[in-house]
Amino acid sequence: METRTIRNNNKGFSLLEVVLSMAILAIITIPLLQYFNDSMRYNAMMEKKQQATIFAQELLEGLKSQEQPLIDKPSGAAAYTAPYLEGLGYTVAETTLDAEGKGSIRMKHVERQMDVEVTLSTDVSANEIERPILYGLDDTTDVLVVEGEQTKEAAVYFAAINNAYALEHSTSLLSAGEIEARMRREIHIQIEDTGDYKVRVYAEYSCTGLREGGSSDTFVSSDWANVTIGELKNIYLLYSKVTARDESGFSKSDTIVVERGASVPAGFSPDLFLICQKQDSVTADPGYQVQVKGYGLTGTIHTNIQPVDLTGKVVDDSFNLFANTKKLTEEEKPVRLVKIKVETFPENHSASDESYVSVETTKEE
Repeated sequence: METRTIRNNNKGFSLLEVVLSMAILAIITIPLLQYFNDSMRYNAMMEKKQQATIFAQELLEGLKSQEQPLIDKPSGAAAYTAPYLEGLGYTVAETTLDAEGKGSIRMKHVERQMDVEVTLSTDVSANEIERPILYGLDDTTDVLVVEGEQTKEAAVYFAAINNAYALEHSTSLLSAGEIEARMRREIHIQIEDTGDYKVRVYAEYSCTGLREGGSSDTFVSSDWANVTIGELKNIYLLYSKVTARDESGFSKSDTIVVERGASVPAGFSPDLFLICQKQDSVTADPGYQVQVKGYGLTGTIHTNIQPVDLTGKVVDDSFNLFANTKKLTEEEKPVRLVKIKVETFPENHSASDESYVSVETTKEE
């Protein structure tokens, strides 16, 4: 009879096998640990950037909404500075402000474990504009309308049309001055009476000859104003003139179209304050005038565009001078346009560190 012996192998893993297993495990695990570590750091950085963005936007809006000037010379001070930011604990890091408050100033502070830098700067060309000082505006009866960048936006739009056509047909591009000379503008003032008065103001631009064949293109701007008011007595319209020319080189008129809703009485015309924001541009262009259509005869037009030797350069639908035109004699002064830039950095950052976020806006004061 044959006898079999069963042997149990209880030797386990050899040392070499254990070492190899640990090496393989380490090769797999270390990159995973690094990935999780990098992921956590990335999430923390993105959260910090999100917090920095929210803070920067809040600070930017807060600065823009301030009624007091951001760049000012406090009583008894020797130079211009940023008193509002100083009141928030910011200190001057760098300044080039001159005796008129033009230049730039960079302020810094630590907020929410971040280094925050605010740069306030004034552009010389923008701050050459003189605007009338208007006293006694009543926000319960008066509507203030100020032109922004709509005319520049229209010029850019027309330049893009001309550029696309020139590329497609191998024709010459029009210069910015040539496009400006072809532009016409109608400023629309729409008045509705729905219990309260609703006043909407926008501009419609047209430009001829951007393409061959006597083309005419149009651009409708965003609203200059869209206001609801209980009682309407005065509309203050601050604008910059469009220097369009006819074929003989004479200045074309700007046109204002007053449009009343069906519920507004035909004879209702609030006083219109028609104010060119840079009067020198009118003085240098004696052929310039403004045609006001649909205005009626019950209101008065106050304006600063006419020269001293004329009773006015505001004309009606038939290009006759308005009888109810008065010269605006309010004092004029420069208006400062301040560019605001807010940047946030890691706390104790070096010059080579990138900012979390950088946001910008402008403010008139």
